[in-house]
Amino acid sequence: MLDFENLEQTRALAASLETCLRFSKCISSTMPTLVQLLSSSSATDVENTILLLMRCRQFQIDDSEASLRKMLPLAFSQDKPIRAAVEDAFITIYLTRNPTETAANLSSIAIESSIGDLAALEFIVGSLVSKGNISTSTKSKPSSKISDHDINCKETFA
Repeated sequence: MLDFENLEQTRALAASLETCLRFSKCISSTMPTLVQLLSSSSATDVENTILLLMRCRQFQIDDSEASLRKMLPLAFSQDKPIRAAVEDAFITIYLTRNPTETAANLSSIAIESSIGDLAALEFIVGSLVSKGNISTSTKSKPSSKISDHDINCKETFA
């Protein structure tokens, strides 16, 4: 005998997941527009776009990580609220309480960055170090813990 209650629950779950997938694809299709909004002359547009991209990354929306990295050059913005939004997003996304994990996150960004993005990354990290957001244990890992990945990252910066 079939259990119709479980069948209905399964169908409802499948319908819900299909709706979530359609929504995710819809949001993903807006990434080029969101990247354009990062260049808006309105600081509020830029700040809200950064927040939306952070949420998209949190929910693993396709292309959100790459789109969010487009904010790095905004670290050089003349608008203090935009610079603050970039730093806040950077802290939220890439810095953790674990210095090794933070170093790995920063290395990952550096590996996939252009020269301009690397300059922005250096500027952001320098600012965060001077403010105490990045500890000295993150800046200098003991050599016994340096992995092949870290060596490749050092070659990237060399």
